[in-house]
Amino acid sequence: MMAAPGAWFLVRRDGARLAGCVYLKASGEACYLGLLSVDVSAQQEGLGRALLAEAERYARDELGCRRMWMSVIHQRVELIDYYRRRGYEATGETAPFPVPERLLRADVYFDVLAKTLI
Repeated sequence: MMAAPGAWFLVRRDGARLAGCVYLKASGEACYLGLLSVDVSAQQEGLGRALLAEAERYARDELGCRRMWMSVIHQRVELIDYYRRRGYEATGETAPFPVPERLLRADVYFDVLAKTLI
């Protein structure tokens, strides 16, 4: 993933500790956002929101992207709501889980969300 052309990992360190990270993959004017993660001890401090904002800024200003998109597990309603509060909208597209044989449930899939970067 990291070696793919147009791929970036943005990281936030707190001293020697990795506090959070986010993956970006630019393709033309669109950028995929994934793996937004925050250390459990840093959650509820706004770091996820700050990483998301920096990922959007970086994609727009440094990579020239006009649109950010992501895939979120359909059953993670609270996570989808989190991204909606930050301007992401459901596109109506879905994507299958990439390794279905590892699922405990057969009805798991991804919803695609997107946002225009301004």
